[in-house]
Amino acid sequence: MNGYRFNVIDPAGVVSFLGPRHGSKMIAAACGANHRDVDGVLTFVHSLDERWAREIKRGLKAFDAETRQLNIAHATGDREAAHHNWHRPFRVVDHVSRQASMKPGPLGLLVVNLKEHRIIQVDNRSIGLRRTDRGRVRRNGKPTRMLFRYRLPSDWAIVP
Repeated sequence: MNGYRFNVIDPAGVVSFLGPRHGSKMIAAACGANHRDVDGVLTFVHSLDERWAREIKRGLKAFDAETRQLNIAHATGDREAAHHNWHRPFRVVDHVSRQASMKPGPLGLLVVNLKEHRIIQVDNRSIGLRRTDRGRVRRNGKPTRMLFRYRLPSDWAIVP
């Protein structure tokens, strides 16, 4: 998927995934609705673009299953290297996944820190994210006539 790389930080850790151009507004809207963890953000995003939210959840589920299999393989002495497809959603669990999470998508890299109420536009080559804005709801991946609006509370910061 072309677009941004999003890194979402919550109390449990960091999740990294690619998303469409319109995804930045949807993530900001979830922040404005005071979601405090990745699951809450994805549930909110699902109401705006169910296809994208499902892809992220499916990817994280696959990553978790791969990680369990790798842990079992390492515990039993199977040292065959497994490589994750870093274009699919993943959790940052080590230095390799941390490095992959810092590689921007074609439109840039946004870090969303739910704990510290901060959105960091590390590299934004597309639309500048605003504190208050609106976006278009998607159904089956296609834009509809319905709009959503969001406003980030005053305790949220958008860095550059």
